[in-house]
Amino acid sequence: MARGRGVIAVAVQSRVRSPRWAVGFSLLLLACLALACGGGDGGGSSSDDGGGGSSGLRVSGTLFAPSRTAADSDVNAQPTDPTAPPVPSTPNDTPATAQLIPNPVTVGGYVNVAGQGSAGRSQMAGDAADYYRVSLAAMQTVRLVFAGDGVTDDLDLQLLDLAQTPVDLSQSGTPVEEVVAPTAGDYYVLVTAFAGSANYVLIVGSTATSAGLVAPAAEPEPEFVPGEVLVRLRAAQTAAANARLMGERLESMGLDFVRGPAAGAGGPALVRLRDVDHAARAFAALGASAVRLGSAELEQRDPERQLALDTERLAKVLRRRADVECADLNYVRRAAFTPDDPLFDQQWDFEVMNLEDAWDVPRTGSPIVAVVDSGIVLSHPDLDGQLVPGYDFISSPARSRDGGGIDPDPSDPGDVPGPGASFHGTHVAGTVAAETNNGAGVAGVAFEARIMPLRVLGLNGQGTDFDIIEALRFAAGLSNSSGTLPAEAADVINMSLGGPGFSQSFQDAITAVRAAGVTVVAAAGNDSSSTSFYPAAYPGVISVSATARNDALASYSNFGPTIDIAAPGGDFLDGILSTWLDDDPDPGDPALTYVQLIGTSMAAPHVSGVIALMLGVNPGLGPQDFDNLLAAGLMTVDLGSPGRDDFFGYGRIDALAAVNAAAVTTPGTPPPALDPRLEANPLVLSFGVDLDAIDVTVVNAGGGSLMVNAPPGVVTDDGDAWLSVVPVSVGADNTGTYRAQIDRTAVPGDGLYTGSITFSTVAANTVVLPVIMQVGASLSSTGDAGYHFVTLVNPATSGVVYEVGVAVSNGTYSFEFTDVSPGSYFLVAGTDADNDGFLCDAGEACGVYPTRAAPIVINVSGNRSGLDFVTDLNGAFVSSASASGAESGFSRSRGGRRLQQ
Repeated sequence: MARGRGVIAVAVQSRVRSPRWAVGFSLLLLACLALACGGGDGGGSSSDDGGGGSSGLRVSGTLFAPSRTAADSDVNAQPTDPTAPPVPSTPNDTPATAQLIPNPVTVGGYVNVAGQGSAGRSQMAGDAADYYRVSLAAMQTVRLVFAGDGVTDDLDLQLLDLAQTPVDLSQSGTPVEEVVAPTAGDYYVLVTAFAGSANYVLIVGSTATSAGLVAPAAEPEPEFVPGEVLVRLRAAQTAAANARLMGERLESMGLDFVRGPAAGAGGPALVRLRDVDHAARAFAALGASAVRLGSAELEQRDPERQLALDTERLAKVLRRRADVECADLNYVRRAAFTPDDPLFDQQWDFEVMNLEDAWDVPRTGSPIVAVVDSGIVLSHPDLDGQLVPGYDFISSPARSRDGGGIDPDPSDPGDVPGPGASFHGTHVAGTVAAETNNGAGVAGVAFEARIMPLRVLGLNGQGTDFDIIEALRFAAGLSNSSGTLPAEAADVINMSLGGPGFSQSFQDAITAVRAAGVTVVAAAGNDSSSTSFYPAAYPGVISVSATARNDALASYSNFGPTIDIAAPGGDFLDGILSTWLDDDPDPGDPALTYVQLIGTSMAAPHVSGVIALMLGVNPGLGPQDFDNLLAAGLMTVDLGSPGRDDFFGYGRIDALAAVNAAAVTTPGTPPPALDPRLEANPLVLSFGVDLDAIDVTVVNAGGGSLMVNAPPGVVTDDGDAWLSVVPVSVGADNTGTYRAQIDRTAVPGDGLYTGSITFSTVAANTVVLPVIMQVGASLSSTGDAGYHFVTLVNPATSGVVYEVGVAVSNGTYSFEFTDVSPGSYFLVAGTDADNDGFLCDAGEACGVYPTRAAPIVINVSGNRSGLDFVTDLNGAFVSSASASGAESGFSRSRGGRRLQQ
């Protein structure tokens, strides 16, 4: 093994770990090898300083951490090279050693119970508690998101005053916990490992977007019966059929035995905590390990809340006992539909767009969605029962790859010779209408719909306007070059394709199919550009941009004045899972499978599917009806600037809102006129310790007109004049852009200061924006994403070849590899807080040169410098109990790290 200064040079094989990871680095890597980026940067994106010889080359650059990020000061990470310096560690396990953090901030961290988690600094002794000290405003939320299932790996969150009295706590057993500060002041925020180990992200204030991360919203707290727990004891402890013995055993734990299972049933017993006093006695009976959370003050103020917390804690404590098989809250259930497809829990996009709730709205009929694409794999088991006859409109035999011109066989033979085809249309079709609740694969957005596959993309994924226009006309039941018509015309057309260049012939085709009553949806393009991308940019087409899991605009997505709506398209670590054909499977793996892909191509079919759902609710709706509902904001959740904007259009698709709007819409009539509604963005002005000004956009997001009163109202809670607001660009109605400004010299000293800005109107609503500002010489918003391992990766094998560890200095990480052999590499950096051998896990920081969304190969033929890129916390949290049961991220091995394919 050749070693340079701080560098481990290793050759390690990659291994397949997770279908979810397939969309991550490896698919982007393959795409780069196949497309223009595969040629690498040619040395042009940074300086090539020359250098001679066949080895001994230097590669260097700077890694930047976003401001308002911080890292847990005592994680589990260790260098893989035993001769390398240890990862810096400062304990924060007690209130006395609490880590001081600013407000707002996003913190990445790790905790573990003793003996749990991967081998590392804290594995044996444990690091079960991380204390942070922070100043919070009244009613400010602190959110914990962790990479665990809430059972095997379970973290809790507490908020304590400086006397260490709990004032709020969250122990829901889900990967998202929240606490709220009841009053303004200084607090301890305590993250604890109740079971196992996990990476986490702690979010204080409205810092998520500034740190490049939006945490998943806390799930609505499931309703359960306070004081009741279902318990099943292990058979070795007592016979399940003997209710008396079971009752005696449970009552010895201090629990009231209500009733047991039927004789021989082996089910759970129902136990009860009568009230908070009984709960205190029960926890005492359960022993020292059963630490009761809460406070005497909470018992007096809100005994029902304390009893609910006691119930949650009791279930968690009982689950850890050797004599208890399982313990569960007695949840209240209601009728709802959740499919049994085993990969459904990996379809995060459906959760984001409220699809499960939309499925509960009654529907009839089976609308037809024409997928104008590369054709589909007709034999895929999640599609073969969802199809109506389609057509192959590729007129060029050379481009068709199936041996002829147009024909009635729309099957996809692959868009490249040999293995490595995209089977793009198959993936798109699965998102629209994969067979659902069949115990296999994935679910589809509109699973009652039928797919009309129309093949127009052939060799290298290319197609022509003529072929596409003919396919559109066929779909709409209009005359076309095939000389045939479908037995039933499509209701919706999806085109996940496009390019630059306006065509009047294409525009005329769009106009014709709309006149025939067909709604047309198209992908906005993946060039990170505002350049017009057709057919999405044609009038009459619903143009779809792409969002990431956190509802941010995907880094690759086009934008501009033609965007109508946004939908999940995925990002670097979280793609869209759908049907696919693997034309080069590993031995024993199925060819007809599923994969995650990213792009506006994946976003568009979500919208097409939701429109099909709306047609199931109201079959009479036509293209103009959908335009009206979209413009009224009745199909979406507004993102970005209030109202329509060039990034998200009228907002991100919301399936429940859309089907509810469809149910009350009379076809052919516009929706009722909207009342004027004042909105402002951002909703909270959090200046932290570094910002002096924030721009606020104020708009009428409804209908009609309104007048904003001038000037806006400004209040500081302490009475000092440190906050002001001035107009920047406003119209006659006083809507527009304002600038909020602060003056830290106007306050008496260090601390957290709060206030508000009020925008009122003559006849509409009033908007009040909370303001938070912090002053403190000991606080810094300079980014610290934690200790990083920077790696050079072989593009052919995905093996890590060189690695160096670096610590942050004033928000940056300077790295240098020495003794690098000439060749081509990917440049990847990340933390390994849990020391599990994988970089870029959920809750860890990750960066790829030049961006995570579009990595490129760097060519090293001489010394390279100036390779600068950004690292950021990975908020892509998934349960460790996902269907694949596998991890995601870049694999490390002892003596080196590996990229995961």
